[in-house]
Amino acid sequence: ERAQKRTTEMTADLGLNADQQAKVSEINMQYADGAQTVSTIPDKEAQKKRMDALKTNRDNGYKAVLTEAQYTKWMAIRAQKKAKHDAEKAEKKAKTDD
Repeated sequence: ERAQKRTTEMTADLGLNADQQAKVSEINMQYADGAQTVSTIPDKEAQKKRMDALKTNRDNGYKAVLTEAQYTKWMAIRAQKKAKHDAEKAEKKAKTDD
């Protein structure tokens, strides 16, 4: 479900063609399946290392499928979303600390 949502989002944001969409969908499914498996690892350090490897593989897959302009745009979108998430997380933490 999350993989399909990400593929749909990337298609809209980056204007993926049918071939790119199919390949990105496969990359996203592999990442989602891997992340679900990693979540069962009890050792948090091992879990983090495995997630980092999954993210690297996913990003390398994107680089192989997307044009340079599309990849750059996707990285910018991800950076914006991360900044928003971090700000919301900090705001929530500040409220619970009061």
